[in-house]
Amino acid sequence: MLSKGRRAEYNSSIVEYLDPNWGQLKGIENSLRSQGIKRMKKIRLGIVNSPNFAEFAGIVLGDGHIERKTIIITLNNRCENEYADYVCSLVENLFGKRPSKFVRCKGSCISVFVHSTELASFLAKQGIPLGARKLLTIRVPRAFMENEKLTRRFVRGLVDTDGGVFRKSRKDMRLLIEFKNLNKSLLNLFKIGIKRLGFHPSTSGGNAIRIQTQAEVHRYAREVGFSNHKNLIRYSQWAHSKKVTRPIIIAAVRL
Repeated sequence: MLSKGRRAEYNSSIVEYLDPNWGQLKGIENSLRSQGIKRMKKIRLGIVNSPNFAEFAGIVLGDGHIERKTIIITLNNRCENEYADYVCSLVENLFGKRPSKFVRCKGSCISVFVHSTELASFLAKQGIPLGARKLLTIRVPRAFMENEKLTRRFVRGLVDTDGGVFRKSRKDMRLLIEFKNLNKSLLNLFKIGIKRLGFHPSTSGGNAIRIQTQAEVHRYAREVGFSNHKNLIRYSQWAHSKKVTRPIIIAAVRL
C-alpha cells in the first residue's frame, strides 16, 4: 500500500481519467477504422426540428453514452435485437451513416456504435452532454416541448429505452407506462413532456415517472406508440388479458 505522500504524488501525476470500458471501446474504434467506415454526411441544423431526431435524442438520453468520437446505444441482446436494427435505420435516415452493431457483456448486450466526432459534438450542442450525466443538467431543443409531434417522438424514445410497459404486480394485471432514470433533470423533462400531451403522471420511488390510469395507458399506446417491439408485444399481450378491461388492439407507430 502506498504511503500518504507517495499516494498524493501518484494522484498528481494522473493526466486523465478514462472510461472503465476504454480498452473495449478503443478496440471497437480501431475495428471500424480498419473496415474503412465512411464519414457521415454533414449534419444540417434544421434536422433538430424533425420527429426522427426527437426520437433519436430520447433514445440516446435513455440508453446511450457519448464520448468525444463515439455514440454508443446499449440494448438487451435477448429481446431488443429488432429494436437495435430500428435504431440503426434511424441513424442512417438522419445522418446518412449506417452504424455498426456489437454483441457485448458475454452476449447479454448489443451495442449500436456510431463513430463520429461531428455527431458527438452536435449532440452536445443540443444539450446531450458527453460522458456520465447522472448529476448533469439535461437540456433539449425548445421545439421538443413546443411541437406536439416532436414531444410524442421524444417521449417514445425515452420510454422505449429506459422505460417500458409493465404490470402493477404479479397479482394486479393492470398496466402502467414507466420511465425510470437517475438524472432528475431528465425525469423532469419527461414529466413536462407527457403533461403537455395531456397525461397525468405520478412519481414512484423518486426516480420513476408513471402513467397508471388504464384509460391513459391505452391512450399512450394509441397516440405515442412504441418503436421497441418488446414494449409492443407486452402491451398487445397484456392488454388482452381477461383481467384487464377495455382491451385495445394497437400497432407500433414508426412515423
